[in-house]
Amino acid sequence: MASPLFENDHVVVLALADEPIVMIVRKPTRVELGELDRVWGAAERALAAIDRGQSCLLVDVTVAPGRNDEEFEKAFAPFRQRLSAGWVAMALVVSTLPGRLQVQRYATEDKARVSSFDNREAALAALRRAAPRK
Repeated sequence: MASPLFENDHVVVLALADEPIVMIVRKPTRVELGELDRVWGAAERALAAIDRGQSCLLVDVTVAPGRNDEEFEKAFAPFRQRLSAGWVAMALVVSTLPGRLQVQRYATEDKARVSSFDNREAALAALRRAAPRK
């Protein structure tokens, strides 16, 4: 069971009950440049109370429209970097090979440890193995 921490028309942020895992699930609505703080800044603020050093993050973007234009990527980078910092483990679920390649490129650019998956259950299984035991 998951408890919502935040939701808007672009993302929902969920805390999994009795597990140190938080999920950000992207919705199929396109994010425009002027919406980055409203979407990703708000998601970041929703995670402020989470102890990242004791938690894992799963980001599921399987239904999100892809964006890899240079202007968007440059503006999105600081949000992406702040959201991905400090977790015990992080997994991204993407539905396409170009999406997986983009995740790998972002991880390299950000010097982040991120695993990519093509389904949520596999990502959750990996995070459960990496999560700290209570």
